[in-house]
Amino acid sequence: MDDRSVFCYRGKEFRFNDHVYGELLMVPEDKRSGRLVQVRKGCGQFGSNVYFIRLRDGTLMTWENAMLRKVDDQDFIKAFYRVNGNTPPEVLPQEINENDSECVEYTIKGEYPETGFVIESPSQPQKQGSFSLAITTDIKEH
Repeated sequence: MDDRSVFCYRGKEFRFNDHVYGELLMVPEDKRSGRLVQVRKGCGQFGSNVYFIRLRDGTLMTWENAMLRKVDDQDFIKAFYRVNGNTPPEVLPQEINENDSECVEYTIKGEYPETGFVIESPSQPQKQGSFSLAITTDIKEH
């Protein structure tokens, strides 16, 4: 099997068009699940992967700095949600988009075209980002 047809992440195997959910994303709930159509390794912020996701409404979105899981990963759901007394999000089934294929050239805003499922050395440069942390303390004057 071609190494570019399977993406291994956190001990799990992902394949083209797997129905996935992005944990820890700062996007609306309806944009947290979709079909995985391309993975670009290491070109997201802080060296994260960039995931191309076909959303339920048919649009294509990219995620980075996301914890990716398969929608039906019951072990993850149990460990991440149920053990902590939380209810997992309800994810509706999603059909495969007939226009998606491992032979389709995907771009970001018309730039950095890539064809295939797992792109080991993407042409796009690593996205720059910043990180800040603010620590406040209560200071009492005497």
